[in-house]
Parts: sequence; C-alpha cells; structure tokens
Amino acid sequence: MAWQRGGNRYLGVIAPNATEENAISAHVAAILPFFGLYALTGKRWQKIVTILSVPLLLNLIILANSRASFLAVLVIGILSFIWIKGRLRWYVLLALVAGVFMVFMLANDQFIERQSTIQNYEEDGSAMSRIYLWNGAIEMWKDHPAGAGGKAFTKLVMDYVPELVEVMQDKGVKTVHSTFFLVLVEWGVVGIFLYFGFTFHMFFILGRIRKRSPETPGYSYYVDAMAIQMGIIALFLPGLRIIGSILKSIIGLAHLPLSFKIYRLTKC
Repeated sequence: MAWQRGGNRYLGVIAPNATEENAISAHVAAILPFFGLYALTGKRWQKIVTILSVPLLLNLIILANSRASFLAVLVIGILSFIWIKGRLRWYVLLALVAGVFMVFMLANDQFIERQSTIQNYEEDGSAMSRIYLWNGAIEMWKDHPAGAGGKAFTKLVMDYVPELVEVMQDKGVKTVHSTFFLVLVEWGVVGIFLYFGFTFHMFFILGRIRKRSPETPGYSYYVDAMAIQMGIIALFLPGLRIIGSILKSIIGLAHLPLSFKIYRLTKC
C-alpha cells in the first residue's frame, strides 16, 4: 500500500501505451469516471465491484505520484458534481468526500511533498526541465512550422535545449513530455488542428448523445457518454504535460462515441 511503500515511483508494471508511471496513472485516471458512475447507476454486482476497486485505483495513482494525473482526478471529480443533475448529485458529493478521505488515508509524505510542487514549480528540477524542453519545442517549431517529421524532437533536442545538454549526455535524450508539443514539432500546424479538432469533435458527438439520451433506450447512454467525456479529459490533461502515447489512448476512446453514433443510426 502507498503509505507503507513510501516514495518509490517505480511500480514494476507496464501496460499498452503505458511503460512508465506517469502514463499508467493517466490511464487509471481515465477509467475512474466509469467506476464512479457505475457505482451510482449500475447493477448491484457492478456497484460492489466498482466500490471495492476504487481504493486500489487510488492507491496506484498515489504510488505513481504523477502530478498531472492527480490534477486530472481532481478535475473530473469537480466535473462529475457539476454535470450530474438531480438526486444523484448528492450521492456524487458523498462519493467525492469518501474519495478525499481515502486519499488522505493512503497518501504518504513523498506524495504530499511532490504534489505541493505544483504551485512552486520553480523549486522542482523535473518541472523546470520540462519548461526548458517546451521552450525548445517552440523554437524547433518556429524553424519547422509545417512539422519536422516523426521522432524529430529526440533527434534535434540537443540543438534547442542547451540547458539540459549535459544531463542528456549522461542520462540519454529526453522526450518533450507533452503530447501538444510533440504533435506541434513533428506535424506542425496541420497536426495540431487535426489533434484538437478530433478531440473536440468527439466531445460534440458525446454531447449530442447526452442531450438526446431520453430518445435512446435507457439512462445508461447518458451515463456512458458522460464517463467517456471525463475519460477523455483525464487523458487530455496529462497529455499536455507528459508523453505522446496519450494520443493513442485518446484515439482508442474515440471508438466509443463513434460506436454510439453507429448504433443510433442503425436504429433509425
């Protein structure tokens, strides 16, 4: 458990498109909305499974100690209270209070110390290195506005981030730690337009599904669409700060709203 293990961020596990702690915790944050909403609206066995699973998922996020993923969890918690209407909103509030209690019970000193650096990023070496990398990515994009091609950042980073040259020579070339900057550098303005356009279009489809949920067979469509939206947000936020493989996961989630759309067309 997190309070026993302390500050070791190495989990010893990997997953598809997630080979380190930041990515794994981002994927876990993305499925939390499904667990939370099904704990409120699912069948009895679904409620039991999800309620028993949530503490384990929170424990993993604390062990990974990713600031971006923890921020994503906070955002989707707030959104769940805002988006859900009626009597369920107060059950959501109780669930959020229970989640906060579990986090405080599971958290260790290293987790609290690392999360506190979100406000004081100037004092954290990891956060400052990402700022250097992002500044380098902007300069790289200025020289290659149409995109420099696949894997361009890792090949050119030494020329654009002089502040970290010695570190990269000792520990290897760093990634840009941001899906946004990765797409910008490698695929330029067109890539960024397609990336954000694709994501916003998914939200548009899901919003229409939620709006028309009374026309669909069952309240679950409304809940599923909302969970997918929150899952996309939970991946999108860490994707702005961490690895580019988050983009593949967002594309994976895109199959769900498109499946909803196809199902609706077949029923018309």
